[in-house]
Amino acid sequence: MTKYLLILMLCATSFAGQPKSICGENDDRVLSYDIKIGRLAKGDRHMGCTVTMISDTCGITAGHCAPVLEYAEFDTPMSSRLGIPRASKLSNKYYIDQKTIIKQEGSHKLGNDWAVLNFKKNKRTGMYPGEANGYYKIGLRIPKEGEKLVITGFGVDKVNKEKNCVQQTHYGYVKSINRAKSLFDYDVDTMGGNSGSSILNSKNEIIGIHTNGGCNIYGTNKGVMIRDNRMLRNAITKCLAR
Repeated sequence: MTKYLLILMLCATSFAGQPKSICGENDDRVLSYDIKIGRLAKGDRHMGCTVTMISDTCGITAGHCAPVLEYAEFDTPMSSRLGIPRASKLSNKYYIDQKTIIKQEGSHKLGNDWAVLNFKKNKRTGMYPGEANGYYKIGLRIPKEGEKLVITGFGVDKVNKEKNCVQQTHYGYVKSINRAKSLFDYDVDTMGGNSGSSILNSKNEIIGIHTNGGCNIYGTNKGVMIRDNRMLRNAITKCLAR
């Protein structure tokens, strides 16, 4: 039990703006198996944040995930009965090219907390993650209040230990938009470990990056809106060109 609590604490508080961010009385996330989306990690701790591929080599996440920008695991297995995350197969593990990381770091930088990076080839398969698993396109349309959103990531699960830091997904709706700050609010369920998760619209385009929980405090969670963040858009353009 002590070991499980330590895992929860690490995964929930190390990299998320607000660790508890379920919107409503129940955690409505469900298991998902999207191999375009990976779990960021460092060393032998198979936990941390979420990254999404936007090309064969390029991925996006949150800037405050900087402490775990070493490698990403895709097609992750269920955690142990104690809630300890298990490693993916070596063929699903990809290291980040550290020289390519561009970021604005800090969960307090609402609307400007992001990282863009390129991956190296997998040592066993000789392929890049997006080449092997596919990727999402960036959408630059401005979201509207009431629009449906989907967020998928590797958040903590305090109810089902085998789902802890395993990929889960949920949908919700845009609640407010602040274009001046490149920020928008929504009621999609997330937890610590979801930081960096891509925010998809109904066309399966990435329109934002999840950065901060807060449903338990403010009634909404928050993310960076790509459309109005010029620095982020420029970083994405550079990353895609590699």
